[in-house]
Amino acid sequence: MRQRVYWLSIVFLSIVSLFASLRHVFHNTIHVSPSGNDNNVGTQTQPVKTIQRGINIAKPGDTIFVSPGVYRETVSLSKNNNSTKPIRLYANNDNDKQAIITGSEPSSSLLWKPCSDTGCAMLPVESRNHTYVTTLPWDEVPTIITETIQGGVTRQLTLARSPNEQVTNPNKYHEFWWQASENSTITTISDPHHLTNISSMKGGRAFIIDGADRCGTYMYVLPIKNHNQQSGSLETEGVIGALTYGHQEQGISQYTSYYVENTAGLLDTPGEWYYDTKTKNLYLWPIGNDNPKQLAIEIGKREVGITIDRSHVAIDNISIQNINDHGYFDHPTGAVVLIPNTPINSISLHNIHVTHSGYGILAEPQNNGSIRDMTLTDIDMNTLSKSAISLIGSIDNDQSISNVRIDQSVIERVGFPYGEAAVNVARVSDIHVTRQTIRNVASYGIHVSGYEKNQMTTKRVLIARNTIEHACQNSSGCAALKVFGGKFRDTMIKNNILRDTQGWSHCIEARDNKEGFGIGVFISNASGITVAHNQSTNNSGPAFLGFTRQIPATDNIFYKNSASNSQVGISLESSEGDIDTDADAHANRHYNSVITRNILSHNDTALSLDPASPQSLTVHGNTFINNATALIFQGTPVISPDDISKLIPSWGR
Repeated sequence: MRQRVYWLSIVFLSIVSLFASLRHVFHNTIHVSPSGNDNNVGTQTQPVKTIQRGINIAKPGDTIFVSPGVYRETVSLSKNNNSTKPIRLYANNDNDKQAIITGSEPSSSLLWKPCSDTGCAMLPVESRNHTYVTTLPWDEVPTIITETIQGGVTRQLTLARSPNEQVTNPNKYHEFWWQASENSTITTISDPHHLTNISSMKGGRAFIIDGADRCGTYMYVLPIKNHNQQSGSLETEGVIGALTYGHQEQGISQYTSYYVENTAGLLDTPGEWYYDTKTKNLYLWPIGNDNPKQLAIEIGKREVGITIDRSHVAIDNISIQNINDHGYFDHPTGAVVLIPNTPINSISLHNIHVTHSGYGILAEPQNNGSIRDMTLTDIDMNTLSKSAISLIGSIDNDQSISNVRIDQSVIERVGFPYGEAAVNVARVSDIHVTRQTIRNVASYGIHVSGYEKNQMTTKRVLIARNTIEHACQNSSGCAALKVFGGKFRDTMIKNNILRDTQGWSHCIEARDNKEGFGIGVFISNASGITVAHNQSTNNSGPAFLGFTRQIPATDNIFYKNSASNSQVGISLESSEGDIDTDADAHANRHYNSVITRNILSHNDTALSLDPASPQSLTVHGNTFINNATALIFQGTPVISPDDISKLIPSWGR
């Protein structure tokens, strides 16, 4: 009997041992902790140290469980093994503790010397007693540096610039920028008042908001080719002005606003820094005015937080911060980046938190790559220099990005200083953008682009139940919500709340003596869109605008919307007289468009209409309440109801 029990015990232990050795054959949890060791097996009691190690040892169907803490690494999800079982990256945050992927390294890990002891001859004399220098032991050029100051507030420090950053009113971001003079050209900024009195800017760069053909509309970020200090001028590498369908616009005038940055001679203010790419020396004037070794400063080292290049990925409850932003160079950067060269599908990002980055989530397939079945939910992003969410499909493939759901995100203070939209979607079909809360954006809240003059049609787009406030803070002529460029089908904009789009720019304020030109919903050069049940209020431009310039804008429907306290309630405009207007688009503008059962209240003008064919226009059943002018038709106010019905046959129906 004892011998039988003994052999049963041996068999039992062998089975247990077998299951332990085959733990990856079944769905498994791999544990990651900052206190772990990458030589461990990844159990709860023996966690690995890095998220990447957890991914590397995971099998399809496994979950990588990330404990709260800071992970200084770029995470890559690339191997797929042709399995349909997902890899899950999940963090279970504990109260205020989060699992944070950071692209930075702490200043306390570096050796700093006071510039007062080492000279720092390239810096302004008055800065040297406050500035410290270190040599970075890595090749990556930092662009994101943050400092946590008294009270636990984290501030992003500024690359050395002039004029220094002064934002007293968040709706006037470039109020304190310098202004160009009338002698400027499309490649030269002339400003003798300022540019004769600062150090050489050659090799730096200029941020320029145009002041000519598109007053306050476009941002140009250009390297500085030459700085003539005697004449007070800057020559840029590249023209200042948009190239629009073959027409080179004049982008600079005496109303142009600009600032310059990225030379050592501009480091003259607490919170500024400069990096010398030749010596790898970082010069920093901390807000805390102490040796950075003793301060809570984070210095950007990585340009990507998570890169995804495989199918069946689920990421939940991860925070990403301090990701370097390298502008518009030849490789992508961002907190989460998807640039596949082959088809991938089934990507789920839930409860992702991003702060201090360029792009938040960037998806742009290359070559034969595509992304299908992508879900972004409960995303929280703030303080980004580019778009929070940017999805860019191929101009030649209407399935390069498809079946996307973006739901219930909070996006705040994004697009500064580059002037990008909070959510930017180009050439994506089968997409829903719903329940976003978007506040304080440099440019557009949501911008959707089609295939422009390409004959392909963008299909099945739903933009619904979003709230967008204070968009277009760094640009004029833009909108809280815009659909641009080409033919659309089964596309609906409904139940959105759009308010306080003022569209401020120095150019508009100086030239036209008004705050700006901001639009609620802007249908620009696009056809086949239904705009229904939206509320658009307190816009310095139209609450709803349909516009055509190079591409037809036809078959658009405005139904049961509320437009109030704006320059115009609903406007159907043309670009007659503009040099780049397409004759065919102009001749067919607003054909078969519908404006019905809208409530238009307390606007300067309720309706402003300029259709090519009034007989094709349907305008009836709208409610007018306390508008200064009811109708402007092709530039002329219309007072008599009889005159209106003669011009627009459908008016009295």
